Amino acid sequence: MKQVVFSLILGLLSGGCRTSDNDFAKNVRVAVERQVKLCPATQLQDLYKNFMQDRFGPEHLISDREAANRYLQSELDSYSETENAELSDVELIGWEGNYVRVNLSVVKKNLVPRDVYLDAFIRSASSAKAPSPEEWQKEWAAIEAIIRSMNLSLPDYEQDRQKIDGILESGHFAVHHSERFNKACHPHYRIISKEIYEQLVGAYRIRPTLP
Repeated sequence: MKQVVFSLILGLLSGGCRTSDNDFAKNVRVAVERQVKLCPATQLQDLYKNFMQDRFGPEHLISDREAANRYLQSELDSYSETENAELSDVELIGWEGNYVRVNLSVVKKNLVPRDVYLDAFIRSASSAKAPSPEEWQKEWAAIEAIIRSMNLSLPDYEQDRQKIDGILESGHFAVHHSERFNKACHPHYRIISKEIYEQLVGAYRIRPTLP
């Protein structure tokens, strides 16, 4: 059954030519291990968010630059970079690596100008090409099967799985980080296209993406 799910989703993603079943499974495991290493408090809900963000990009289109700028400034004012000092400045997400999470610390530490950071985020939101709800539901089923096979003993696994299934059945896709993740890792970041990151933000001296 797992092989059937893999084949279905690989066909949906690439017409059968982008990657193999083995590469898909390997890339999912690498992404999961990266997330858990960064924040051991990770739950299934947080892993779902990781993969979902890499397929959907920023969750909302940004039509008002000034509003986005005000919200960014408010968040910058609300936390100290030492809250999540152990997190990488840049985190590659998902099994394809279409997007990266760029920590607000790069702005707090004056490593990247705020306007450059904001431009990269807005451009990423505008360029996002999301899958259909049906495609994503199938893809997540394949990803979750691999996560389950890893036997990670993630807390509240079944509760998270049922919550995610309910969200997907309702035709939606977005979730928040788990409370446990928020308390342990204090995530403050923006989702930026890896291509745009390399063009703009990547030109500055920031800690590299984890392997």
